[in-house]
Amino acid sequence: YTVSFEVTGGDVATYVVTVNSPGGLGGSFVGNVWTSDPIVSGMSYDFDVDDMNGCGPVNVSGSFDCGCLTDAGTMDGTVLTACEDGTVSATHNGDETLDGNDITQYILHDGNSASLGTVYDMNGTGIFGLVPPMLAGVTYYISLVAGNDDGSGNVDPADPCFSVAIGQPVIFDANPVSDAGPDDSICSLSYTLAAVPSVGGGMWTAMGPGTASFTSPNLVGTVGSVEVAGVYTYSWTEDNTGCTDSDAVLISFLEAPIVSNIMETCDGANENYTVSFEVTGGDVATYMVTVNSPVGLGGSCAGNVWTSDPIVSGTSYDFDVDDMNGCGPVNVSGSFDCGCLTDAGTMQNTLLTACEDGTVSAT
Repeated sequence: YTVSFEVTGGDVATYVVTVNSPGGLGGSFVGNVWTSDPIVSGMSYDFDVDDMNGCGPVNVSGSFDCGCLTDAGTMDGTVLTACEDGTVSATHNGDETLDGNDITQYILHDGNSASLGTVYDMNGTGIFGLVPPMLAGVTYYISLVAGNDDGSGNVDPADPCFSVAIGQPVIFDANPVSDAGPDDSICSLSYTLAAVPSVGGGMWTAMGPGTASFTSPNLVGTVGSVEVAGVYTYSWTEDNTGCTDSDAVLISFLEAPIVSNIMETCDGANENYTVSFEVTGGDVATYMVTVNSPVGLGGSCAGNVWTSDPIVSGTSYDFDVDDMNGCGPVNVSGSFDCGCLTDAGTMQNTLLTACEDGTVSAT
C-alpha cells in the first residue's frame, strides 16, 4: 500500500517529509500532495512533516493491512482412485481469485485441510501417480495452491497471501499378485485347488478337454471337478477395486486303466487255457501287465488286448494291470478248469458165452 496526504499552511516552498519508518522508504510531492513508495501490507509507517519555519513537526503514523485477494478456490470433493501403477487427474472448480502477480499449481500431499501436509509432488496439470514414499491404500489429497512466483516457476509458500484449496482425496489401490499354486496331478476327477491370496477378491475359471465345475469359484481352496480325465488349465484372477492380476496352474486328472472282456479259453485237449482281456483308459502308450502267478508266465498284447501264455487247467492266475500314471494297479485274478472231453461211452449188455477153449467179442 501507499500513504498519501495533502500539506497546507506553513512555508509551502520548504515542505519536507521525514520517514522514520519503514527504514529506507522514499516518497515524493506532486503539488502539495505527498505519496509514499509502496509499503508491505500490514507494516506500520511513521512520517514527520515540517517546513523551514520549524513550527512542527506534524506526525503522520499508522499501519494498514490490505488483506489478500488471493484465493485458491475449491477442488471437486469426489474421491479419485487408481491402481498403484496408474494416474489420477484432479478437478478444480475454476473459482480461484488471483491478484496481479499470482500463479497457481497443483500439489499432491497428505493434508486434509486448507493447509499443506507432507508434499510428495507438484505440477501444473493436476495429473499424479503414486511416488515414493507414498503407500497404496492410503488417502492423499490434491490441492490447487495460489500465490507469488518464488522465482523458479513454483508458488512461494512464504507469500503472505499463499492460499491452499482443500484437497480432492485420492487413493492408489494396490495391485494384486496372483498365485494359483504349483502344477500338479491326481488320480481322481476332483482336486482341491490352493491359490495364495494377496489383496482383493478372486475367482477361478477352467479350460480343458471336458466340463469343469467348482464347489465355490471364489474360494482360494475350492474343489475343482471334471467329467473327463486330462490336463486342465485353472486360472485364479484377483480383483482389488478394479486392479487385477491372474495366474494359471495345470492340473492333470489321471485315471487307472479299465479292464474288461475277461475271457478264459481252453486248448483243443482241454489241458491248458489262456486268459485274455481288453484294457482301456489311462495312458494307452504305457500299459503294463505284471504276472504275480503262475510264476514265470508270459503274455503279449495285440492292440489293447492282452493274452496270457497257456496255463495248466485248474491252476489259478493273478495279474496286475497298470500304466505310467500309477493310478492302479487293477487286479485280474481267478482260476479255470477246462474239464475232460474223454468219455468211455457204454457197452452192450447182451450176455456173451463161449466154450472154455473159445473166445468172445464185446460190443
